[in-house]
Amino acid sequence: MDPYRPVDYSYAVQYSQQQPEQVFDVGIPHPNFFASRQPFEVPKLYAPVPMPGQSPLLYSEFSSPGAYSTEGSPRDPQISANELAICDLQQAPLAPSPLSVDHEPQTFPTPSELLADISTSGDGLPTVSPNATEDSAASELRSETARKARRRAMAESVGFVPTDPDTISSHDKKRHYLECIEQYIQYLHQQFELVGEAPPPIERVAAYRGLSNRSIRTLLVHMEHNTRRMNDQTVSEEDRFLSLRNEIYVKEGIQPQY
Repeated sequence: MDPYRPVDYSYAVQYSQQQPEQVFDVGIPHPNFFASRQPFEVPKLYAPVPMPGQSPLLYSEFSSPGAYSTEGSPRDPQISANELAICDLQQAPLAPSPLSVDHEPQTFPTPSELLADISTSGDGLPTVSPNATEDSAASELRSETARKARRRAMAESVGFVPTDPDTISSHDKKRHYLECIEQYIQYLHQQFELVGEAPPPIERVAAYRGLSNRSIRTLLVHMEHNTRRMNDQTVSEEDRFLSLRNEIYVKEGIQPQY
């Protein structure tokens, strides 16, 4: 092909003459276009609809929540009933607030409640066994541990409730233990003197493994006797003080105040 050959435009002219005239619509609206269309309606925007169990504090007036629609604005009287039925929240009872005092949590019945329901007679009254009080007392006695039983027996023996060892510090326990040993040694010396024997001298032992079980039991019995004797002495002194005070009141004509 010769690059210097002139271009023939006759074909393009013939093609343009054969093609029919075409009208292109550029989107210019007709003068009556806007008059023929319906007026534009602004879509309604709805707020999130509260759940049935939501707190009534969302209403601005709790006394009359029906005056407001679900959108939070006054109802339009022109809204149809169908739209109200669709948009309005169902009239469900509001759940009580968890912070309410009268609100009782729903829980499962306890085994005792189930047994009470089973043992209910035909007249609607529960049947109470006559031995219920005795059974409860027996259960309380069975639930008493051996440690509590020893403390109760000790209290009945000495005449007062002794101090709970758990409330005493470790330092006080060691001090009381040494005091008990000192009194126990004095007691043994007195027993030796009664039989006419000289007590052995007290020596410092390098390797001391502690008292034997028999010595500890003897020490406990001795201290229990001393405690009981001291308690009896205290009670007798208190009675003597009260009797002397009453005699003084009688002589001076003073009305005793208790």
